[in-house]
Amino acid sequence: MKIKLFLAALIITLSFNINAQAASNSPLVILRFNNKNVQFENSLSNALAQALAKKPGVRLNVQVSSAANKNNAAEYEAKVLNVIKNSGITPERINVTRDNNSQSGFAEFYIYVE
Repeated sequence: MKIKLFLAALIITLSFNINAQAASNSPLVILRFNNKNVQFENSLSNALAQALAKKPGVRLNVQVSSAANKNNAAEYEAKVLNVIKNSGITPERINVTRDNNSQSGFAEFYIYVE
């Protein structure tokens, strides 16, 4: 529950100024899957809707950082990308990079606006 609230607050805070976010190279959204029940879909969808409203041709860089359990990371990646695609951002406007050397022990997603 605590993680859900943290993610929602983080997304709302960062998504209000899309132009400043792109200029500063800070992520629009950070998702951290440190348990199986992270409810991120609505918060991510809202942040993406705000990004699209301000920049309709938005391009995203999604950096996936995962630990030893790559199976869970792949499952979370599919879920995150599905939410992004359902928001109306086409696959050719999404760049995904992966780092399998995460020290956190969790799957983490850093989503940047280009």
